[in-house]
Amino acid sequence: MGSIEGVIILSSTNEPILNSHFVHPLANYPSLHADRLVEKLEASSSEKEKVGNSSKDVLPVVFVDDIPSLQEEEAESQDEEEEKEPDSEWQASNGKNTRHGAGLVHIEHNRLRFIATFSKQVDPLLPLTFLHSLLANLELYLGSPLTEESIRENFDVVYQMLEEMLDESGHPLNTEYNTLRELVREPSWIDGIVSKLGSAVSNISNTALGNAMSQPHISPIPWRRPITNAQRSGTRNEIYIDVVEVISGIFSRSSHPKAIGPLGLHCRLEGYSKLSGTPDLRLRLTDSRRILDASLHPCVRIRPWKQDKILSFIPPDGKFCLADFELESVSALERHVPIQLQCSRGKAGDHSTFTITVSASKTIEDVEILFRIDEGNCTIESTLTGGSRPGVASEDLNALKGSFHFNAKTGMARWQIGTLSNDQRALQLQGTIKSETIPGLSNAVTSKFSVPQTSLSGLKVANLEVINDVGYKPFKGVKSLLRGEIEWRW
Repeated sequence: MGSIEGVIILSSTNEPILNSHFVHPLANYPSLHADRLVEKLEASSSEKEKVGNSSKDVLPVVFVDDIPSLQEEEAESQDEEEEKEPDSEWQASNGKNTRHGAGLVHIEHNRLRFIATFSKQVDPLLPLTFLHSLLANLELYLGSPLTEESIRENFDVVYQMLEEMLDESGHPLNTEYNTLRELVREPSWIDGIVSKLGSAVSNISNTALGNAMSQPHISPIPWRRPITNAQRSGTRNEIYIDVVEVISGIFSRSSHPKAIGPLGLHCRLEGYSKLSGTPDLRLRLTDSRRILDASLHPCVRIRPWKQDKILSFIPPDGKFCLADFELESVSALERHVPIQLQCSRGKAGDHSTFTITVSASKTIEDVEILFRIDEGNCTIESTLTGGSRPGVASEDLNALKGSFHFNAKTGMARWQIGTLSNDQRALQLQGTIKSETIPGLSNAVTSKFSVPQTSLSGLKVANLEVINDVGYKPFKGVKSLLRGEIEWRW
């Protein structure tokens, strides 16, 4: 049976930051795979520049058909073995060792690239799912969003996590956060002091941190932590379930933008639990027939879900995603998009210009407008206008307009507005890009927003109950939230 061979993390410049242990005769085996992916990424980037950003990105699964020849210093030690018949997986030809069907998967997060290599017998979904699990756990340990600096400052923690999450045979082992935190100590402010003061406080830190290590045993339920009697007495015994719907899609470039293709409606059941003991919960949803392609947390029992669409589970501790699924299309979904954007770009002499106008049909929160500029060596002069609102003094308008920031290093432009209501005048961002070369704007502008207590599909929690005797009555909170991530063509 195949396995995951190892994990590699690349920086924003495609330089290796670290890699897990690879059981392989080639010492440079990880870098060979990383180099192959970097070549494809650079080729894709070069093609985009030629055809105006219309080419396809590198697919998340890349198959590596061959391995280059061994280094000269290793070839001499293998002269005797060349006469032997090669095994079924490795074939020697013309002094080269070639492995047919090896591959890699990769994901990008905050300009970092995570790579997992695998043998030909493995379904690529396995390493791909493992990478997402690794990323989620790293964010819980090191903070979100994950950065190159946080990884470099916590090499020891990242290596320990890789060792615990992937066993020596390359099979996923401990991927639940509540199990990992019992095995790998989380970074703390004490670690920062120790790293700066050195061995002078090492004895003190070891004593102080010894009490903060894991409990004397690991819970038999991977997603729950073992809790002592003292901890149990202080638990507030509460659970919250959020029904989070995400609307996504692409709108055309015109004075009256229209959706290009059907809009997508995705739903997640996000939970937060602080319940002592081992509570057994049962959750029922209204109109569960709308649910398609459900992805369930391992704590959910399969049989009740398949038979009656009931979520029966022992909840994890802390934050978790109970279920993730697509929903049947909602009629006239385009009308329910509460934000409208009009985007244009042009030329002013030797400089590029852009204008973005945004308005809302209802009060929305966490409004954020993002786009990317390929040319990093440039500056942007921006002006924010509009946003006046009845009863708001002129000196308070700046807060309504939000703030605009451009990161020249990453090429990401971000307009953070916050709250936008339907009684406001449309906000407008005008910018001039100054650069020695012609900058390339991304194909679209992305708008993000959220609308509390809103559900487009009508899916809600009908009932949430504790079906076993735990000796207390927990507090239960349920709410709905609509999030949006819409792309608007220039």
